[in-house]
Amino acid sequence: AKETAEIIGKELDAEIIFEKSLRERNYGILEGLTKEEIEEKGLGRFHQKLKERDFVPPEGGESQKEVAERVHTALTHLKN
Repeated sequence: AKETAEIIGKELDAEIIFEKSLRERNYGILEGLTKEEIEEKGLGRFHQKLKERDFVPPEGGESQKEVAERVHTALTHLKN
């Protein structure tokens, strides 16, 4: 996304503001794994719970609720 924004910003002569709070969700122990790898490692129980709003994946993951709050805060800050 950063690279795409830089290309578009250059074409439009627009300032690009990078806000680290608008990063992707951290999936903790599941980060970077395919569904097959998750199953192979015996982590399927965590994968199923990702749909739950308050579930926080182990090892530094974020819940859907935490991501929503983080993004909302960042957008509110940028708006002002």
